[in-house]
Amino acid sequence: MKQLRQLPRLYLYAFVFSLVFFGCANRNELNRRRPIYIGKKQTNFDPAVFKLIDTAALYEQEDVFTEQYPKPPGKYNKQYLKFYAGGRVGVFYINDSGDALKDITLLNPKRANLGYYRSSPEGFDIVTHFEHVQGGGFIKRKLIKSTSEMLEFSYDDHTGVKYRKISLPKSALIYSPDW
Repeated sequence: MKQLRQLPRLYLYAFVFSLVFFGCANRNELNRRRPIYIGKKQTNFDPAVFKLIDTAALYEQEDVFTEQYPKPPGKYNKQYLKFYAGGRVGVFYINDSGDALKDITLLNPKRANLGYYRSSPEGFDIVTHFEHVQGGGFIKRKLIKSTSEMLEFSYDDHTGVKYRKISLPKSALIYSPDW
């Protein structure tokens, strides 16, 4: 009998936990998830950061297809990074960079997965949010190589990804991030 009286309390605890766990995010008008807290933003930047990245450019992920991971048939969305002032970075998924240059609304930060970049004595890294049907989370990338035309990031000691710089026209630089 005592166990039956504790059952409503257990349901109440589960309900409150699920509200806290699943309710710590909101969505914008384009249905992109905006977590309330993803980490501490860096507010003071060393000007040397802007020698590594260009906030007036788009960075396209290089294709990394192998025999084990072949290129998918048809069109697929490529990943692009757009750095903004204030330590923000947006991750866009677009079919082709030509599409982004023709239709600048594809570069609206409200369409992007949000993220932040920071510079520290350990190096330059970015943290981005992603969504997946099996659950979302955060990805941290550490810059391992930077040239005037290429950025190379590492997810861990074994996985690296390269981003090629694409210049954007001034007409595409009208947006500011919503996070």
